[in-house]
Amino acid sequence: YMYKILDEYFDDEDSQTDHVSLEAQAAKHKPTVNEVAPLQEELYYTFKDIELLQQAFWHPSVKGLLFNTLDFLGIRVLGLFLAQNVFNGSCYADPGELTHHFINLVSPDNLERVFYTWHLDAYLSSQYGKTIAINRLAKLICHDTSPVNLREYIPKRVAASVVRALVAAIYLDSNWDTASTVADALFFSNPRFYKSVMGSIRSLAISDDNTENAEKKSARYYRA
Repeated sequence: YMYKILDEYFDDEDSQTDHVSLEAQAAKHKPTVNEVAPLQEELYYTFKDIELLQQAFWHPSVKGLLFNTLDFLGIRVLGLFLAQNVFNGSCYADPGELTHHFINLVSPDNLERVFYTWHLDAYLSSQYGKTIAINRLAKLICHDTSPVNLREYIPKRVAASVVRALVAAIYLDSNWDTASTVADALFFSNPRFYKSVMGSIRSLAISDDNTENAEKKSARYYRA
């Protein structure tokens, strides 16, 4: 009964916007720039067109406009990247073995693993978010401190689509090489390890840049 009351509360909240245009109702579910911005730091990639990143996490269940299109492209981009990865790893292997390895990499199970490993659920705007919120509130009311199992509420196919849409968004915003680099991190790196490595690379780049600037200043000094 309590779940029913909570569900009706959320439904009533949605119905209060009858006077607002359909476009405005849809837009209220769109992830904001501030909501998706932290992911850029995790991936060490800054979008030139942040709209692409927002669209990658705006599910059709809440009127997302480009999610399915990005998913369509992501299937192809990610498929080529993973096929290339399999080929480079064992190009002399039997084609059947290569196919088996490739199928495992693009499987919904593996994509779901990527989805939760990188905590992409935190950025997703979908109808499943309402269900999760209702259950979290219900647990709070019942003094149940156990965490909500997100896998019970976010279908595996949706998790897989989010990963593909994200890769497609990066590809459209940049190029093949950049999309491949990020995809490699998503599929074959631990977020904490990746952040550590990329942080070190950035520090070295800043150090080199400072050294170069110092050398230029020194050269100007001696010329003077």
